[in-house]
Amino acid sequence: MTCLYAHARYTEALAVMVTNDNKMCDLISYINDKCVGDKVFCGDFSYPHISWDTWSTRHECSSARKFINCLQKNFLQQLVDCPTRYREDDVPHTLDLVIASCNFVENINYLPPLGNSDHSILYFTCDRYAIYKPLVEKFCLSEGRYDELRLLIKMH
Repeated sequence: MTCLYAHARYTEALAVMVTNDNKMCDLISYINDKCVGDKVFCGDFSYPHISWDTWSTRHECSSARKFINCLQKNFLQQLVDCPTRYREDDVPHTLDLVIASCNFVENINYLPPLGNSDHSILYFTCDRYAIYKPLVEKFCLSEGRYDELRLLIKMH
């Protein structure tokens, strides 16, 4: 599981915003390529212009389009289907996301914000379990004292 937070884009300079968006997409692609098993990414991604029911952008926003392309290229699913950020004078947005590599995330619950936050808390379960494997003693053969062993064998 990877938790990500993207700083609100409207407060950053364009060059910083593009760099951070590229790094986030690169990180998602790297984890997806290098880590074996099911993956889940969650957090505040701050893409207010993405309409997740159609996987499209409301405005021609290149960073949002790049993010959608990143998820599609990595065969990832975005599972949050309700707005997660509410402000008095603002349109509700789905900024907090749960993104998974397959259908193992279940029961996403939208809980009230904590403290002064205007973001919902997302509570979900993963249909996975850990298998206990007892430790097996392994010998470190590269550190053997083979010269002494050869002498011992010659003597007997």
